[in-house]
Amino acid sequence: MSQRVTLRDGSSVDVRPITPDDRDALTEMYAGVSDESRYRRFLSVHPELLTAELTYLTQIDHHDHEALIAFEAGGGPAVGVVRYIRTEDDEAEPAMLITDSWQGRGLVTVMLELLVARAWDEGIRHFRAPVGAENTRSLHALDALGAPVHHGVGSEIDVEVALRPPSGHRQLVRTARPPSAGAGRTRTGGERVPVTIKAVLGDLVTRRPPPDQHQRTNTIVVGVSDGDGSAIVLEAAAELAQTLGAALVLVRARRAQTQEEAEESLETLARSARARGIAVSIIVRRATPAAAIVAACVDTGASMVVIGPSRRRRAGAQGGLVGAVADLVLRQAPCNVLLLNPAADVA
Repeated sequence: MSQRVTLRDGSSVDVRPITPDDRDALTEMYAGVSDESRYRRFLSVHPELLTAELTYLTQIDHHDHEALIAFEAGGGPAVGVVRYIRTEDDEAEPAMLITDSWQGRGLVTVMLELLVARAWDEGIRHFRAPVGAENTRSLHALDALGAPVHHGVGSEIDVEVALRPPSGHRQLVRTARPPSAGAGRTRTGGERVPVTIKAVLGDLVTRRPPPDQHQRTNTIVVGVSDGDGSAIVLEAAAELAQTLGAALVLVRARRAQTQEEAEESLETLARSARARGIAVSIIVRRATPAAAIVAACVDTGASMVVIGPSRRRRAGAQGGLVGAVADLVLRQAPCNVLLLNPAADVA
């Protein structure tokens, strides 16, 4: 259900939650924005949206991942998208992209107000995002949402905002929540994995590859965190890679670290796997942990991702991992997901 919103310059847009049917509209919108706007959105050169990325950006659960899309009033083209992806129980990373001709007209302010209303309704109380230091419009837009704190990280600023409650002067954009992300999944045990690692392996969540994706590579993505459990996760993935003859891709999300520091930490972990004859590559992304892992699965065409469970649990949550990194990857990864046993000593 869309709602019409009038901007400060008198123009109007229709805003609603994004749906899988918006792939073409998002593609056309992205093709029409400048390279500078694309860079500010992804903090990297990103000339086009890949097929798998369009799936990730439009097939969302409207709970841990929400996105609102704006069209010119009266059936015009898409002119803006804002979204959040939950990273902690009460924290999410926002992102925004407005077509160049609609920037500076108040559209992002209105859309972020609506996004905050959705976030607040889903239990999110903080936004945190990396923003280029020169991107003053985005910095001001995020700062206006509540009480901001800025942390300088090289040429970027890590913005934390304690969100103000929605004022209630705008109608809340809602959408029907789809069935649980676990519906239709096939879970299998660890019967075919090496005996030496059965103790730490948990369920394997298998997925049918989307029909528009190429055949997957014999690659295993490994999510690496700051905790001591990363060595256990890597050991399990390495044994699995040897059994399957697969390559490993170690992925780390960078926040306070420099790119060089994050890469060095991954290279240290990679040495043990390489000593066993396993091909290992590393990826460091300026993103949330879940987004970095899912993006690596998309980019590499991986057949599997191996992650450890989060210790952070929300009271009353079934399965315990709602909103945590592991749960987000389980919901969003386009490939099979191997979640290490929660009873194992992993982070």
